[in-house]
Amino acid sequence: MVDGALWNIAFPLLAKFLSFGGQIVLAWILVPADIGLAGMAQSMAAFTAILSVGGLSDVLVQRGRCREDAPHALWLSYGFMVATAVALAAIAVGASASGRPRVGGLVAVIALASLVGAPNTVVAAGLLSKLEFKVVAFAQFVGGLVYTAVAVGLAWTGYGPYALVAPLPLQLLVTLVWMLTHGGSIQVGPPNWLMIKPLIRPTLALSVAGLFSGLQVQAPVFACGVLLGAAKTGVFSWAWSIAGQAVFLVANNLKGVLLPVLAQVDPDGIRRSNAAMKAARAMTALLCVACGAQALLAQSLIGYLPAKWSAAGPIVMIFSGGLVLQGFWVCGMAWLNVAGRYRLLLWIGAGQAFLAVLCTSVGAKLGDVKGAAMGYALAGLVGALAPVLAMGTSVLVQQARRLALLGSLSAAIWLGCWVTTRNRGIVLQIAAATVFSMTSGYGWWRRDDGGLAAVGDRVRQVLRWLHFGRRTSGDG
Repeated sequence: MVDGALWNIAFPLLAKFLSFGGQIVLAWILVPADIGLAGMAQSMAAFTAILSVGGLSDVLVQRGRCREDAPHALWLSYGFMVATAVALAAIAVGASASGRPRVGGLVAVIALASLVGAPNTVVAAGLLSKLEFKVVAFAQFVGGLVYTAVAVGLAWTGYGPYALVAPLPLQLLVTLVWMLTHGGSIQVGPPNWLMIKPLIRPTLALSVAGLFSGLQVQAPVFACGVLLGAAKTGVFSWAWSIAGQAVFLVANNLKGVLLPVLAQVDPDGIRRSNAAMKAARAMTALLCVACGAQALLAQSLIGYLPAKWSAAGPIVMIFSGGLVLQGFWVCGMAWLNVAGRYRLLLWIGAGQAFLAVLCTSVGAKLGDVKGAAMGYALAGLVGALAPVLAMGTSVLVQQARRLALLGSLSAAIWLGCWVTTRNRGIVLQIAAATVFSMTSGYGWWRRDDGGLAAVGDRVRQVLRWLHFGRRTSGDG
């Protein structure tokens, strides 16, 4: 799993640096209302996720017979993607008719992207089933690079919110072409209902779970759009995209590794639970350090941007604190997925989506955009541990003991660093972030159960390999 994790982090790490730079450039060019309108369109499109067969890739990997299922899965994917495009077109018409023509136009572009990306799920599943993490990770990297470059270009030439959604079809097309030219394949055959039917039920179950997972992020943006307006929604959405970089890198990118690897672990409840929890603890250690450091630096760094983004500094800090336990959410949901507990997966996802919308809406009513961020962060902290309960209360109690000590230590160090360097300049805050990262990271490392050590050993092996390769090349 470590090899796959490294590939799924190495390429996204570079991609996130480029994407982060692109988001900063976009923040200079666009105004908060532009990003708010794009966020509104994406949040409205999220309600059609049930038709996007996002869970089809997981089903194909779990069944372990991608080669046989792929032609029939391709027909299923295209059928649902056409339905998604029709639903998005209806939403676009409705948004335009209700006095939001720009949002309607943005949704129409997203509908086109859904048609272009239909084969991606099936091709990626075939590669993941062969543990070809490198190819999938690099394909996503290339697609993200194209998206960022095109988005910045469109924003510079005056396309406003369209700069954030127009590159989506091209991104998906580039990702597909890369996978096909580096080991992926599309096997086309006549549709066979008897072969398609067994794929529908688990795919729909996971798609519904994916719907609620997407709504956890997008529905709060929609709620802000309704309650706070486009400009404040833009601040909320942009701050989330900045704060979530560490989570997307460390946690969500490892989902593609966890599913196939846990599926190959002997179907023993204890062994799978231990494997999932070891990954969750390693993710939590990394997220604690990363989110804590970015929370210390956020306000000062955002101060270098135009004044139109000054309100985003505290929001990034709040979001950073609410994301530290997402490793448990990702690993717990992956465990439920592999265990085939789709109904529970659905209920937990629905509950978390409802909690996120409720807390965000209440926070927006009581405390404007900052209150909305606090509500969303609170929902994230509370809901992240819900999937772990499915493994048994003993597992949660065992994890709580370890987390209580290390979490309290990290929180105390962070608070001390923040109080002593608050509003005292970027140099002192960089020093504080360094001190926090080193001391908190050392605490997590000392209490490591093997997960962080395995990652560290593999990183050292890669570095030695790179050093040896350069030296050999130079000698030659």
